[in-house]
Amino acid sequence: MIQSTVEFSKTNVVEIVKAPPVRVLHVDDDVSFLKTARPILEMQGAFQVDTAQSVKEAVEKMKKEEYDVVVSDYLMPGKDGLQFLKELRKKGNKIPFVVFTGKGREEVAVKALNLGADGYFNKSGHPETVYGELAQGMRQVVGKRRAEQSFLKSEDKYRRLVETLREGIWVIDKDSRTTFVNPRMAEILGYDIEEMEGTHLFSFMDERGVEIAKRLLERRKQDIKEQHDFEFLRKDGKRVYATLETTPITDDNGNYSGALAGVMDITKRKKAEEELRNTKNYLDNLLNYANAPIIVWDNAKRITLFNNAFEALTGHKKKSMLGRNIGILFPPSQKEAILQTIESATKGEKWKSVEIPILCKDKETKIALWNSTNITDEEGKMVATIAQGQDITERKKVLEKLRVLNEKLNVVGNLTRHDVRNKLFTVTNNIYLAKQLLPDDHKALAYLREIESACGRTKRILDFAATYESLGVEQLVPVDMGKAVEEAASLFSDLQGVKVVNECHGLGVIADSLLSQLFYNMIDNSLKHGKKVSQIRIHFEEGKKELKLFYEDNGVGIPKAIKPKLFDEGFTTGNGQGCGLLLIRKMMEIYSWAIKEEGKPGKGVKFVIAIPKTNPNGKENYQLS
Repeated sequence: MIQSTVEFSKTNVVEIVKAPPVRVLHVDDDVSFLKTARPILEMQGAFQVDTAQSVKEAVEKMKKEEYDVVVSDYLMPGKDGLQFLKELRKKGNKIPFVVFTGKGREEVAVKALNLGADGYFNKSGHPETVYGELAQGMRQVVGKRRAEQSFLKSEDKYRRLVETLREGIWVIDKDSRTTFVNPRMAEILGYDIEEMEGTHLFSFMDERGVEIAKRLLERRKQDIKEQHDFEFLRKDGKRVYATLETTPITDDNGNYSGALAGVMDITKRKKAEEELRNTKNYLDNLLNYANAPIIVWDNAKRITLFNNAFEALTGHKKKSMLGRNIGILFPPSQKEAILQTIESATKGEKWKSVEIPILCKDKETKIALWNSTNITDEEGKMVATIAQGQDITERKKVLEKLRVLNEKLNVVGNLTRHDVRNKLFTVTNNIYLAKQLLPDDHKALAYLREIESACGRTKRILDFAATYESLGVEQLVPVDMGKAVEEAASLFSDLQGVKVVNECHGLGVIADSLLSQLFYNMIDNSLKHGKKVSQIRIHFEEGKKELKLFYEDNGVGIPKAIKPKLFDEGFTTGNGQGCGLLLIRKMMEIYSWAIKEEGKPGKGVKFVIAIPKTNPNGKENYQLS
């Protein structure tokens, strides 16, 4: 009985050549994915693909139609792919079943194979690779299925077919001696077919391989079929790495009488993987010993790299963090918002400077400044995100102290200015009353006028201090230049007959609300010091790299000797406090603009403000409409 089974096993092999199309039932709850997967799979060869969006629909279709293989997603509403498989096997349905999912967990694959799945393939990757591997896997499992179902067909027919396979076919008897190999199997190991037939399986492996093979053969004797990788020795002594699809062969009484294996040579792939591992080890060392905290997470947000500096930052050990969800690093109250930020990075957004709080092992929260980029495979598909951080916790504490201190100073400053102004109002009111009581020729009137002038200068100094405190506080935003000039001119109750020509409409610049103060100070200076001013003109010209803004009047101008000192702190011509132009210079620094005076003495002032096309952050400094 055993002999006949062995002889029979030589001929019952995978039918590929001239085989009918493989009828595939593809089950997935994603309609869009089914629509795209179907044509791609049918492009791989002789496949006829039918689809179902749920296990329930698949069951109904299997009642009406016959299929060669079921390709099923794992996670689906209602019953999942493994429940579907379990039900089929429980009913005695041995149709080849392949799990095809984006869920890449090893435990799911093991569970699927233990339930009787014939293959497990991941959706992730380049379509050509993914569907090529899926098609190859289906050919193998369907081929094996057809071979098992055609056990009683013509020996000559199957021998011719098996010899055309590009996968190796290897059959052994119950004593592990070779009873059949096809030409491809002999080619993989570098032997002639005749040399392999009758030779013990252990002759094609080293001592370590023998021990592994003994354990695998015990599983065949337990009627377990499975897929696994194995290392063989070629006739020339070189090592061959192969993937095997193995199934036990039994006699009519159900006793073990041998095994059948489909063998695929994966030596080139293994060498490529080894080279990749070597490169990865180098990069891992480079990253692990970097001074900055570095972390890498995959598309499922699992931590895959956690360097030494990150250990020092958080107190967490690398071994305890690898494989865990990155959410463990964030304070619970902020986790959801941070994970949304993480999701944006996973989808391709790069961080240049993002502050993220990190929850340490001792429950302390530290603030880190992060930048990130994405890691892609050869096809350009993103496979992971890498982020580098800088601990700015102490810096943030110092900045917070400065903020509080500045806030206190502002409060004190505002209160002080308020109280001083009130006292000045009292002084000027008393001066007014005193002047009303004194005759016009009284000597005390001169002293009162000096006091009144000093009070005015003091008030202007307080106004300057308030404006100066506001510099750089506001965020710079688009401002309408034409409106800013109009607002500045409207602040004067009496322009003394001076005409203000505003040619800045349609110009938008990046500034703040103090821009009107700039023009107010300039107009104020023209009115106070221009003497014969009758017109002020504000206009602009656009160049290739910058825009020039001009402020001109037709007054007496500025003497050449004082032009270099014009914007110096504390400089005054004696007619003021020297605050107005200093304030303008400080505003120029905040806006990243530049200012100079190019007027001719006796013919009026000409201030030229240069506005670069882009600011230091690379954003446009102005726009024209």
